[in-house]
Amino acid sequence: MKRFCFPWRREYSRLVGVIYRPVVEVLLQGQAGEWISVEAYVDSGADITIFPRYIGEDLLGLEVEGGVLIRPMGIARQTLRSWIHEVPVRLGDEGFEATVAFAETNSVPSLIGRTGFFDRFTVVFDHRERETCFIVD
Repeated sequence: MKRFCFPWRREYSRLVGVIYRPVVEVLLQGQAGEWISVEAYVDSGADITIFPRYIGEDLLGLEVEGGVLIRPMGIARQTLRSWIHEVPVRLGDEGFEATVAFAETNSVPSLIGRTGFFDRFTVVFDHRERETCFIVD
């Protein structure tokens, strides 16, 4: 069994003050074969992994709007045009193709969602240790 654990990031919330949020480093493979490191929030409420547009276009060299158009709905029940792509990723030393979306805007945080990530690992949010672990059997 392999475990890849990532410490939570200390941030400030206007609602509750200091809070620790689950973040993870993932590597995304660009069109030229290079691996790009991206930090993203681990969001168990997100159906799909989503990144800002610049990550797809500027960092990975993708034609973002060449993917499959979707309109995911956020917490405020507003939709955001986004495009689905299959992207080679690495989490720890596990490499796989993941279904990810790239938003039409850069004003969204990078979120690791359930489809493509949670279904490959056992995901543990450890509040006592302030870390998120991805476990492969």
